[in-house]
Amino acid sequence: MDPVRDHELYQGLESALGATVATTLMERLPPAPVDRIATKDDVAVVSGEVGRLRTDMDTRFEQVDRRFEQVDRRFDAVDKRLDAVDKRLVGVDGSIASLREEAYQHAERVSLRFATVEVALANMDGKLDTFRQELVGMHGETLAGVRQEIVAATLSQGRQMVLALLGSLIGLCTLAFLFAQLIT
Repeated sequence: MDPVRDHELYQGLESALGATVATTLMERLPPAPVDRIATKDDVAVVSGEVGRLRTDMDTRFEQVDRRFEQVDRRFDAVDKRLDAVDKRLVGVDGSIASLREEAYQHAERVSLRFATVEVALANMDGKLDTFRQELVGMHGETLAGVRQEIVAATLSQGRQMVLALLGSLIGLCTLAFLFAQLIT
């Protein structure tokens, strides 16, 4: 509304009806133009639309609730799968520990074999030195032929020991490979 026109209206009412009646009438006038004031019918229409919106919202919330329930079921299934994986990993950990222990034991046995071979070679060196001295004293000429036979025998025994050690090493490598395969 326009304040100037409102004041003019009040003055006209005051001069025609008096100040008290003019004030009462002005207080009873709506604060907005008549076409902007909601009627009971307007409120009923809006109320109906609000009711439909509530119904639509309730329906949508029910749909959302159902979807959340589906997601919860999927999460439960994933949790069960993860629990099964955890159980398998515990079994794998036990297998790895067992293989690790076997590998350590095998390595210990190989180390002992290497030590035994080293002792045997040291003993053989001593025996060969003794034998050589005896041969030099007995037969200087035949020493060259005997020496070749001893070298050949020593090489043959050395090869056999190397092959035995190589077999042990291959066994260790196989265990290590199996261990690595089990881990991955």
